[in-house]
Amino acid sequence: MFFEHAKEGLFPHAGAKLRHRGLHSIGIRHGDFPVANGNDGLHSLRPHDRTQTTPSSGPTFVVDDAGQQVFPFTGRADTRGSRILTVDLLGLVLDGMRIQAPPVVGREDFGLYAVDRDRKRPKIRTLVEPKVSQAGITFATVVSTLPDDPDHIIVQWNKRRPGYFGLYKVNVRKGLPVLMTDKISDVTNWLVDHDGVARGAFTVDGLNAKFLYRSGEDEEFRTLREFSMLDETISPLVFDFDNKTMYVASNIGRDKNAVYTYDPETDQLGDMIFSHDEVDVTGLIMSREQKKLLGVAYFDDYPQRHFFDETERKIHERLEAAFPGKNVNIVSATKDEQLNILLVGNDRDPGEYYLYDRTTGQARFLVSRMSWIDPEQMSPMKPIEFAARDDLTIRGYVTIPKDREEGESVPLIVNPHG
Repeated sequence: MFFEHAKEGLFPHAGAKLRHRGLHSIGIRHGDFPVANGNDGLHSLRPHDRTQTTPSSGPTFVVDDAGQQVFPFTGRADTRGSRILTVDLLGLVLDGMRIQAPPVVGREDFGLYAVDRDRKRPKIRTLVEPKVSQAGITFATVVSTLPDDPDHIIVQWNKRRPGYFGLYKVNVRKGLPVLMTDKISDVTNWLVDHDGVARGAFTVDGLNAKFLYRSGEDEEFRTLREFSMLDETISPLVFDFDNKTMYVASNIGRDKNAVYTYDPETDQLGDMIFSHDEVDVTGLIMSREQKKLLGVAYFDDYPQRHFFDETERKIHERLEAAFPGKNVNIVSATKDEQLNILLVGNDRDPGEYYLYDRTTGQARFLVSRMSWIDPEQMSPMKPIEFAARDDLTIRGYVTIPKDREEGESVPLIVNPHG
């Protein structure tokens, strides 16, 4: 199972004695809803591959084919003066894994790296080296893990101009980037289809934007829509598995973004798939194995999901019943989607990871995200809302220290960035 979205935002190691055990890897991405639009999302895993990628920090595990043994990867290595403490899984590619160092001492590291998991002493190779200058940070994010091409990934990389991204195919073994197209510039976001073909691009000049599209790899990009960033418009999320229809988010004729089908050949919105009166809906829950849209994900006061697939709905209902009061999120899955990694937590519990076997219906504890935090000592986050002077509804959360009485005055710390 994997998750797609309009801003894809979207790398284990086993010693030599493990390499013949048919290992595949399951990784964890933090956050309530992993989503993707071609830049940094979670994708389903593929057995027998030996590399992987990550866009964020967190634990990573290697699990054998029977799902009986899980080996945590806690790779440590010095790279450019910062330390890689933990890594996450994005997708698997043969003979190496792509990883990104997490923030260290307040520093964000936006590089992409590769490591051969078969080595007893994994050696980290740089795929994309981040650079910081007065013009900004030069970095790359993963657009596609190319499930049918284990030697390459596709990344968007602002290598030439910090504010804009080119599209590159990168060899994960050698780290050789190849520019896929240089026919358009000023691109802030790329969209590729399930074959890894660049089909859509957003270009921005000030507040003016264009959505460019082409029917296939041999076609030229053409402008489908020109609009102001302040206008109502559409935001492509992902191609459906026919590589023809798109799922898009649109606020045309409405206040909040809803999910629609969209025909890029005729530039016509199709049926509304799902909407919510209070919040934007942009998260899609999709299955590569079943080649279908399973549901949508959004956030009002708390993480929410709406399932179109009845089987998936029942599975999530059973999981939520097994963990009352907790949010249960599937953050990774094997290619056949039968083994899942669950992140179970809530506003007081940073979360615990479980290995869930759909065949047996059993979930086995793996590791806690922050075992040193006692949820019983944490205060709940209470959703609040109020009207601003222009009547715009402002949403937020308030957390009151546990040792204070209701209505008692307490110091206020405002975190406006969520």
